[in-house]
Amino acid sequence: MSIGPNKHEARTRAKAERTWSLVKKESRQILRDPSSIAIGIVLPVILILLFGYGLSLDVRNVPLAIVLEDSSSEATELAASFRLSPYFDVTPIASMALAERLMLAKKVDAIVRIREDFSRNVQFDDSQVQVLVHGTDGNRARIIEGYAQAAIGQWLARQVAEGKTMNVGPAV
Repeated sequence: MSIGPNKHEARTRAKAERTWSLVKKESRQILRDPSSIAIGIVLPVILILLFGYGLSLDVRNVPLAIVLEDSSSEATELAASFRLSPYFDVTPIASMALAERLMLAKKVDAIVRIREDFSRNVQFDDSQVQVLVHGTDGNRARIIEGYAQAAIGQWLARQVAEGKTMNVGPAV
C-alpha cells in the first residue's frame, strides 16, 4: 500500500508546521528568560576560548642536560636534535654526576646521556641513549619522554635518509 502524493505532501506540511511552531515557542521562551542565552551561547564560547587558548598541555623550554661522553659526529648530531627542538632548553654537561645533582636540585627536568661507545655501537646496530626524566609530575614526565623519543626519532630518520641502515629499539 503506497501513500498518494496528496497524503505525503500533507504529512510533510504538518511536520514543517510543527517544527515552525516549536521554533516560535522556543524563541519566545528565550526572549522571556535572558539567562538561557548566557547558558546556551555565552558559556560554550567561554569554554571554547578557555580550553583552546588558556589550557595547554604543551611543555616548552624544558631544561634538559645533555651528557655527551662521545665526541663523534653521530653523537653530536644526536645532541643537535635536542638543541634544535623547540621543546628543550639544552645545557651541555661534562659529567653524569653533575647532571644528577642538577636534576635533584630541580634545575633540569631531564638528562640525556650519550655514552662513550655510542658511535662504535651505531656501526653494530647496538647503540643506546639513556633518557632520565624527573618524575614528580607524572604527566609532564610522560610528555617530556615523548618529546625526547621524537628528537631521537628525527635523528634516526636523518640517518636513514643519508642511506645508513639503523636498527631501532626502545629508548632506555
